[in-house]
Amino acid sequence: MKRNRKRSRESAPPSLDVLIFRRMLYLILFFSGLRLLLWAAYEIFEYRNQRIVPHEIINEFVILVGVDALLIPLAIWLLLKITHSVTQPLRSIAESSQEITEGRLDHRIRTDDLPGGELTSVAENLNEAFDRYEQASARNAAFAGNAAHQLRNPLGSIHANAQQAMREEGMPESGLQAVEAILVESERLQLICVRLLAMSRIRQIARKDDTKTDLGTLLASMVEAYQPLAQDQGVRLELSGGAGPVIHLDPALGKELVANLFDNAFRALSEGGRIRISVHQEGGRLPYFLMEDDGPGIPENLAEHLFDRFVRGGQEQGGAGLGLSLCREIAIAHQGSIELVPSEFGGAGFKVVLQPYVDGA
Repeated sequence: MKRNRKRSRESAPPSLDVLIFRRMLYLILFFSGLRLLLWAAYEIFEYRNQRIVPHEIINEFVILVGVDALLIPLAIWLLLKITHSVTQPLRSIAESSQEITEGRLDHRIRTDDLPGGELTSVAENLNEAFDRYEQASARNAAFAGNAAHQLRNPLGSIHANAQQAMREEGMPESGLQAVEAILVESERLQLICVRLLAMSRIRQIARKDDTKTDLGTLLASMVEAYQPLAQDQGVRLELSGGAGPVIHLDPALGKELVANLFDNAFRALSEGGRIRISVHQEGGRLPYFLMEDDGPGIPENLAEHLFDRFVRGGQEQGGAGLGLSLCREIAIAHQGSIELVPSEFGGAGFKVVLQPYVDGA
């Protein structure tokens, strides 16, 4: 996946400001060279007709080169300024659009810095389209949440009746297998409902002013909670990195995020496996934590759509297909990100980048 990103960057065309600057620079150099060529032709003609002497030609050449040595750098400086002023509004539009594409639906293109005219009109039209998209996304989330809420009671009843049927004596083997299948599928559907409900509430919770968490404390408590399961499965569970910073993250949603990553890892590992979760905050950069395991990893054909909803396979196999999607929603709602990275142990690695908490922000 990383190699594909590198290839795409290498094969990507140059940016618009580079193209404009390059072509305008070629134009300046072309006309400068053309002027020098025409001057040389004229001087040769004058010299052959004995209208000018060599030292006058040399003097004119020195003056011409000196003027070019002053004017060309000035022209390049002006060209850089013009190129920046032309492309900066487009860059702002592109960056804002990318933020929204990555899931930050409340982000909008700033129009107060735009020069007006067509660019401002394009930005305003895009903002209107993003407004409609956010409203549609909110309606879909509300519908999914309402539907999940309505389904919880019937599913709970189905699950309870199936458990009761399993306790009945004299049921044939085929009946027991059918009831067991109902139990498994009802549990999976209940998990889907729980996660859909969580997704419908994430953004509302993340917007609260007090959504802060001590990252080191959160990870330490989750590692402690999962140690019994690790011991039962013979998995080595490690925490490294020491104390973590205070980050913009709701504590309950933070536990949900880490728990889903742990569940995926434990589902993939066999006895003797290893999971390491580490805290990082390099100087001047955003804090993040990294979860790595030595399991089979993520199949290449699933890596691109790993965080999409209802994608099952790899470490999601046997789950509801919403765990990693829920992790992504939580990270994005807190202005963070999550991505699949290579693991030092050869399995899967997940890097979760988060924003430091700023009091009063």
